[in-house]
Amino acid sequence: MTSHSHFHENLDDGPPRKSLARVLALIVGLIAVAVAVGIAVLWPDSSNVSKDQNPYSGQGVHIVTATVKSVTPYDCGSGGEGPDGLPMVKGDCGKVVALTKTET
Repeated sequence: MTSHSHFHENLDDGPPRKSLARVLALIVGLIAVAVAVGIAVLWPDSSNVSKDQNPYSGQGVHIVTATVKSVTPYDCGSGGEGPDGLPMVKGDCGKVVALTKTET
């Protein structure tokens, strides 16, 4: 194992670079303005956002009659809110096996 020592002289960092600070502040400001403009331009129109309380009422989704054959509980880490922002039951989840009359 080899070791060695370091020696550092007190180097003068020079005067504060006010122009550099101004340039960096300008860059950060421009980025902030670009983000604000991007949010304003890309924000969805409220008429295009679904406000239905039933997450199963989407196009192509329908409710079928079925008989539950088994339920296997498992921890899904539910915190009380679904991925679409709608409230969901807080707690464990379950895998449900059900049989429909049409076998689908």
